[in-house]
Amino acid sequence: MPALTKACLLVRPFAAAGTGNVTTAERLAAIFTSLGHAVTCVSPDDIPKDPDAAAAWVRGVGPAVVILLHATKSRQLLDDPEILRRACHPAPPAPIVLVLGGTDANVDAHAGPEATLAFRRRLGAAAAVVAFDASLITACPSGSVPTGLGRCVVIPQGSSGPGGFPSGGPAAAAQPRRAQDAAATAQRLAAPWLEACGLQPGTYERYALLVAGIRPVSQPPCFLFSVRSCQTPLT
Repeated sequence: MPALTKACLLVRPFAAAGTGNVTTAERLAAIFTSLGHAVTCVSPDDIPKDPDAAAAWVRGVGPAVVILLHATKSRQLLDDPEILRRACHPAPPAPIVLVLGGTDANVDAHAGPEATLAFRRRLGAAAAVVAFDASLITACPSGSVPTGLGRCVVIPQGSSGPGGFPSGGPAAAAQPRRAQDAAATAQRLAAPWLEACGLQPGTYERYALLVAGIRPVSQPPCFLFSVRSCQTPLT
């Protein structure tokens, strides 16, 4: 593994293990660690609310970059840029990479005029904005998404990482038992869908099941996106 070269502060909303925010944070942390960077992963509640105390806390981490999951739930460093300025002084403040969540674009940004203004301000304070699907960008209020070159990037969650990591990222590759359990669960849950589509379990070597839009914040609410056989029927 290459020598550690950068310190990354990754802030994600507090949630129970196995939820979307935690899984995303784990995957990002694993990817950055594999690239030789030191990652400190915290929830917003771990950062002191007092600005002076927050600046001292961030200075102790010494981040070269700050990655925030959710513009609203991880808003402290976006709403008070002086925290990073004081924490990084005399160097320039660490740039913020904001990863949009479904709740950000589909709910929080449209909660009212003040919420929309705050959302625009937070996206403007970020050096870069990342979305895992183009629909999140479309859902954002008009004029809120940065338009500068490289300031807004769509990175599909199913993309391979460095070295050809599977869709689950290096964290999943390092946990084969977890991957096996997930595969078994997927096979069990897929059976009713296969039957509904006329594909009897056991008649195909392999099949692919992609379910999307389970929660209302993940627009559009398409419960069964695609069920398709991957190989010809067994003889």
